[in-house]
Amino acid sequence: MILRAQGLVLGLVTALASFASLATAQDASTFDAAAAFGARQSVSDMRLSPDGARVLFVAPGAGQGTIVYTLALTPGAPAIGAFSADGKPWRVTGCNWVSATRIVCRIYAVLRDLHLGPMTMTRIVAVDVDGSNLQMLSKRESAHSRGLQLGGGEVIDWLPGDDGAVLMTRVYLPDDRTGTLLGSAKAGLGVDRVDTRTLASTPVVQPVRNAIDYISDGRGTVRIMATRGVGAGGMDSGVIHYLYREPDSTEWHRLADYDATDRSGFMPAAVDPDLNVAYGFKKLDGRMAVYTVKLDGSLAEELQYARPDVDVEELLTIGRQARVVGATFVTD
Repeated sequence: MILRAQGLVLGLVTALASFASLATAQDASTFDAAAAFGARQSVSDMRLSPDGARVLFVAPGAGQGTIVYTLALTPGAPAIGAFSADGKPWRVTGCNWVSATRIVCRIYAVLRDLHLGPMTMTRIVAVDVDGSNLQMLSKRESAHSRGLQLGGGEVIDWLPGDDGAVLMTRVYLPDDRTGTLLGSAKAGLGVDRVDTRTLASTPVVQPVRNAIDYISDGRGTVRIMATRGVGAGGMDSGVIHYLYREPDSTEWHRLADYDATDRSGFMPAAVDPDLNVAYGFKKLDGRMAVYTVKLDGSLAEELQYARPDVDVEELLTIGRQARVVGATFVTD
């Protein structure tokens, strides 16, 4: 992985220089339309730290590289490069705060295999605001791992009451072998609590084959699991099966199915622990609408928001517990 900790110190004006140059009116004789059209965003994915003292943002680096900066919100404070990915092949796609002094980022790369062709690979990393203690949170393969770990998992709960730790999905590859007791036969996608500073981890949900996602309630409890449907010959059926847990239970129950080919069924996206419901999407008169489904055994549905002219596309959440407060849609 071509990823290196940085000690770069730049002023915010320098970090935003290309943005300013594009936003300011320029002389027609010097304006390069092609360069302006192809220019990357000078600032993206800006996030405020939990204590409100700093922000982080992602900016372009040399070539196809990306740099993650942190900036103290005090007059004259410089922007500090926490780390960078040089784009050969790793790039940063987004970051968030896990504590007031530590951030977690998702990186990705497009790799080419002689037999399989282009493949996208992701990993989750964590680093202090000054670029120190860089750690990879995704599971590491060993020389005996059987399989290829393309997905590096996702953070599903930022555990705001547990400074510096997250709940995240992690891909397990079997690495057991004859002649030794070392290794494990575990395989699939599970959920671990991971200390981003020390990498100490605790299993929360054991890995499940065909599992593709989990949803937490924002308070450290995993409530929903998504598994991939398998059709004839072991091929992906296009149907996702969702299971849920009731509060204070580890037993899985059927929630809903969602067919990605025709967008039929219910697709959960968030859990409200106080209301004990799953927020998600389901068609209403041919358009995707927001529904809630009770997670109490009744599976009672209730329409929350719909548009007759367009799909409702995403949920809006607020706070480190990702409380659902609205939804988004796009019209002409």
